[in-house]
Formats: sequence, C-alpha cells, structure tokens
Amino acid sequence: MSERALLITVVTEPSGTTKETYYYHRWGIGRILPYAVMQCIINAETAQYHQSIIDAVHFDTVQHEFIPVGQRMYEQKDAPDYNARYFGSIAQTEDNDIGAVILFVRQTFLSDKERQPIEEDTGIFTEFYRLGFLFGHETARDTGEKPFSRWIPFDEWSSNDTIGISNDNKGFIPMFKEFLKFHNVTVF
Repeated sequence: MSERALLITVVTEPSGTTKETYYYHRWGIGRILPYAVMQCIINAETAQYHQSIIDAVHFDTVQHEFIPVGQRMYEQKDAPDYNARYFGSIAQTEDNDIGAVILFVRQTFLSDKERQPIEEDTGIFTEFYRLGFLFGHETARDTGEKPFSRWIPFDEWSSNDTIGISNDNKGFIPMFKEFLKFHNVTVF
C-alpha cells in the first residue's frame, strides 16, 4: 500500500485573480488530506480583511509535511476548464498513488443590506467552497477504473480501503461531513 497524494487549492478573489497551488504529501493516507482541507477553510474564514484570500488559504506545511510543488496564477478569462481530467493531469506529474483532493475557494463581495453577492467592492466578503476527490493509481486499481478520470463522492473516496479512513476512523467521517455542511462546502 502507498500513501502518496496531492492537495490542490484553487483560490479566486473578487477581481478574478486565481491561484492554483499544489501540495504533495508522502504519507497522504487517512485523515491527512481532510484535515488539511479543514485548516484551509478555517484560515480563509479567519483571515484579516486586509489579507488577500489568495494568501489566506494555506496551512503549516512543516507540521503536516506537505511540500509545495507548483503554483499557477491567472485572470478569470484565462481560467482552464475545471474538470477531473484537468486536475488528474496535474496530479499524475507527481509520484501519486492515493489521488488528489481539490479545494476551490471563491471570494465575492456582499451587499451591505441584503448580504447578496455583488460586483462592487463593499468591503464585506463571503467565501464559497467546492471540494473534489480523485482516485489515484492504486485506489483506481482497487475499483477497476482509470485513475484521475472522475470526481469521486466523499463516501466512496473515504470508504476505499487504500485511503484508510473507513478502517479506524468511524467518528471522523460524520464529523468531517458536518464540518463541510456547516461551512456550506459543495462536494462534486
């Protein structure tokens, strides 16, 4: 069994500036990737108003042994088609057996009264999240499908024996789902 995996964050500011960051983890099995996602969301939501959302979505790479392996910035008009195969092509560039977890964060301005997303700068922000899971070479082999080929529902991803969450973390799965629900995270 191998544990190599990738966490990808895709963060978009109201201006349309987007930053993709790729983090490699040698032991990315079990709760490691979901914990990193939780930390990224908490960091985004507790960022100071003067801090760029692009800089706020991060975690302590030393503590978690994540290694930044790449980065790409672009304006919204240049954004790629965000599908499973796009991220799969990135994930396969690293030594990757487990797969990848992709966290999308989009920040928008809110109107002062209605708290609805708007275009103009009101100084009031909110974040919208989407989360995607991809099977890597080893996890896809367990299921008989092509690696990095489709978005995997969290229940399917977490129940895969190679991932390792379902084996000894029965309480973690409902807690993580509640965390996602509380923060209005849409899962592919």
